Amino acid sequence: MTDFLIAQSIAVVICVVACGSYFAKKKSIYLFLQLLVNLLYGVQYLLLGQLSGTVSNAVSSFKYVYFIYKEKTGRENNKKELLIFLALSVILGVFVIDSWFSVIPIITSLLFTYAIWQESEIVLRVVVIICCNLMWVVFNLFAGAWVSAVYSFAEMTFAAVTMIKILKDRGESLEENTN
Repeated sequence: MTDFLIAQSIAVVICVVACGSYFAKKKSIYLFLQLLVNLLYGVQYLLLGQLSGTVSNAVSSFKYVYFIYKEKTGRENNKKELLIFLALSVILGVFVIDSWFSVIPIITSLLFTYAIWQESEIVLRVVVIICCNLMWVVFNLFAGAWVSAVYSFAEMTFAAVTMIKILKDRGESLEENTN
């Protein structure tokens, strides 16, 4: 019972950090905050005995560190890196599948790997809103991560608001450049 309560408390911290990430204007800040979120989710799922969630978030944390490094050094993404991270998610994920819903973290990891690998902030947020959040809601409900399940619904709203703001800002920039 103590692990369950600690896991739910960690989820509250996750909510606060993740919400802040959606208001980040720079990709590097967004990636750093999401790194922290993934580390906390990994601990939460470990406490709940959900190893597929723990492994998925560990791989995601490694990806975030790598992408933050690339963002700071200005290196371009390449297909080889994408394939390595996709393979890593599948290979490690296969070892911890123990139920039908334990496949969900592997699928979300694959989708999100592509989303952060490509350059469009809009694609990144669409994948988060449409794919990952909905899938994590299901996983969290079955994993007993109640706070995280509720938060995943709220997170979709924050991501959508940020995406609309980015589109609006881009529209204003285009108007300024054409006048």
